Amino acid sequence: MVIAISKHFGWPIDQLDVVTAFLYGVMKEQVFCVIPEGVELDSTFDCLELVKSIYGLKQASRVWNETC
Repeated sequence: MVIAISKHFGWPIDQLDVVTAFLYGVMKEQVFCVIPEGVELDSTFDCLELVKSIYGLKQASRVWNETC
């Protein structure tokens, strides 16, 4: 709808893509993930705590929005 209205009135439309958008947001709550296959650690931990957000995380969009 926004694109159609912009086209009708001749308004310019711009877009941008932040390639690393979700990789810079700092997590406020504790989120843990399973260690991915192929990652070898010198410890016996079964999971890792996320310090920064990652793609696919439910909170990633909110964290990125708060970071900007």
